[in-house]
Amino acid sequence: MFCARLTDFCSKLSEFLKKSKCLKFKLQIYFVSLFFIVRVSWKRYLTYKIVCDKMKDKVKHKKISWKRILLFFIIATIISSIFRFDVFDLKSQVKELPTWIFVSTTVFLEGSGVLLGAFIAITLLKKKRKTEITLFGTSKSKSLIMAIIPLIILSLMGVKNEFQMNVHLYGFMVIIGTFLYCIFEEYGWRGYLQEELKSLKPWKKYILIGFIWYVWHLSFLTQATLGDNLFF
Repeated sequence: MFCARLTDFCSKLSEFLKKSKCLKFKLQIYFVSLFFIVRVSWKRYLTYKIVCDKMKDKVKHKKISWKRILLFFIIATIISSIFRFDVFDLKSQVKELPTWIFVSTTVFLEGSGVLLGAFIAITLLKKKRKTEITLFGTSKSKSLIMAIIPLIILSLMGVKNEFQMNVHLYGFMVIIGTFLYCIFEEYGWRGYLQEELKSLKPWKKYILIGFIWYVWHLSFLTQATLGDNLFF
């Protein structure tokens, strides 16, 4: 359509210049027309390029790397299991440290597998396409409110413990530790996996993420029966 209009414009311009006898006028019209044609063609090209780039991004977003997902799961499971099963007998050594260090270290080590696996997977994913992963989601204020409310409630209520710590202080430590642990885990489930699987239909995506989450958590149930694991 654009090429046909351009051809028609050029033919009419040629006929008009043939009728004109003034060389200076012909040159002026010629260069003005040339500038106009180049400008319009360049705008058309930029529009076409933007459309093509958007189409390429959509195609890239539809590609799911199952190798990346497998790498994430392997790293998350192996590293977290090392500390859950206390392979290096670290808990007995850390337990001798101050309570807040013991609680914080335990939380960090058990959640580090998902955090590290997600970090590596997201780094690889960003090399392929743009990502939309944020810590606060769609509303920073609501996220902060939902984090502060349990912090206040648990600190006021207190939590009994075997460390002979003040129940309110321990409650504060518990909620901070839980908050950090949730960030470690959800960086993988809500961060990486939701971004990786964003091209799937919602019900397919959530079932798949839920299944991976379930399998990863099975190693928590070290003393449970097969039936307990199935209904976890």
